[in-house]
Amino acid sequence: MRDGTERLITGITGKILAIVIFNLLFLFNNLIQAQPANWPPQSSTANKRTSTYVMPVAGALQGGPNRTSSILGEDYLIGSGDVLDIKVFDSEDLNRKVRVGGDGYISLPLIGSIIAGGLSVPDLEFNIAYEYSLKYLKDPQISVYVLEFHSKRVAVLGEVKNPQLLEMTRNKSNLLEMISLCGGVTKDAGDLIYIIRPTTQYNSVDNNRSTAQYNDGRNNGYGMEAYDSGGDEAGWEDEDYLRIRDEVITVSVSELVKYQNPLSNVEVLPGDMISIPPAPFYFVFGEVDKPGAFMLKQKMTALQAISQAGKFSNIAKNKIKLIREDIDTREKIITTLDIKKLAKGEDEDIKIMGGDVLLVGKSTMREVRGQLLAFSNTALSAFTSAYAYESVRDR
Repeated sequence: MRDGTERLITGITGKILAIVIFNLLFLFNNLIQAQPANWPPQSSTANKRTSTYVMPVAGALQGGPNRTSSILGEDYLIGSGDVLDIKVFDSEDLNRKVRVGGDGYISLPLIGSIIAGGLSVPDLEFNIAYEYSLKYLKDPQISVYVLEFHSKRVAVLGEVKNPQLLEMTRNKSNLLEMISLCGGVTKDAGDLIYIIRPTTQYNSVDNNRSTAQYNDGRNNGYGMEAYDSGGDEAGWEDEDYLRIRDEVITVSVSELVKYQNPLSNVEVLPGDMISIPPAPFYFVFGEVDKPGAFMLKQKMTALQAISQAGKFSNIAKNKIKLIREDIDTREKIITTLDIKKLAKGEDEDIKIMGGDVLLVGKSTMREVRGQLLAFSNTALSAFTSAYAYESVRDR
């Protein structure tokens, strides 16, 4: 009787254990299937030089309140000189205001140095949360705010109402926005805007770290993979390197401002220098009502240029002389133009360039020397050299 009872109890116990084990396995299988396919999450733009984060961190996934991203946009890449306000939720003693070093690193309590340069705000939040989750905090909530922008500057120089160094809050802007922030162009601005852009840049390299310096967003990571080993193995030394090739983009002021041509509103990147030179001058001397220097603010032909000097005098000749300095050889080139043929369209009307001198009617040195002395030494030199050249050639 006792043996039968024991066998019955043993059988019931075994069945209960089997049911419990089956349920546990079923729940475990459901938990595994519930994980997203891309688990664990990876930082979208994390630089190869940072650690590979493989542990899920709830705080990092949620991202916390991110007012900075709403202002900057997630494309903004933190750079050296930027000042960051880093807050750790429920751990105020870990909050810090830090400036990104020249090497792209920041230092935080407990976790020490961590790369910030070249990362977006969400990526940096993710990485900081991961570091704190390893040993110190459970599900850390991290918020990063950019308090000061110093890594992405654009210089706007020349004929704008308020030339200045602008701090960009995005990775790119446009030309019209940059000029507007400086108050617009002045009345003396020429028709050309030059955007001078460094196209390749290498920063310093530290042999104590295993990789080359951070990508500041300007070169799209060029060179970072090629020199990913860093230090001596990559052929670098502990020195500062700066190799820049300037690209110059030319834009017409009238196309941009007056006609609002969208193709002229080119993209502006951090590190660009925008230069708007004053309009060049050309000179008209001889038998005209208003001889002198005139601002060349837009494209102009010889006939249009002469008309700016007023009517011809009664003794003016039909032929005029255009004196121009060759850019390469610095020689003075003299071209004789027939006004009547230009007006009738029988001859091609030459486009005027800055520094050109137009002589109308009598063109002897004695008759125009007094007028030349009233203007720039450049014009006087141009005329004197051209006149001497013409005299020698005609002999």
